Amino acid sequence: MDGFLMWGFWDGHNYKAYSPIYDSDWNLKPAGEAYVDLVYNKWWTKDAKANTGADGSATIRGFCGDYDVTVTANGKTTTKMVAFHKGYDNVLEITVE
Repeated sequence: MDGFLMWGFWDGHNYKAYSPIYDSDWNLKPAGEAYVDLVYNKWWTKDAKANTGADGSATIRGFCGDYDVTVTANGKTTTKMVAFHKGYDNVLEITVE
């Protein structure tokens, strides 16, 4: 999936009075609850932590987007802003000096 397309999300301003996300009083409807659960609880990449293996590599599951990656080694820390894109291997190499 690449994105969402919604033709109205609020009953108070939709060409039909039944939208999927909010009723006219801005209460979240069942489909809205499902949307929030999927996006913020299942698909959102939260803080992820990993320890490297003997070869110095680590793998973290995440979604496409921009990330601040912080690496600590031998008491030194460095942070890099990186972008992960769909369709690429998205291998990152960070040297801590």
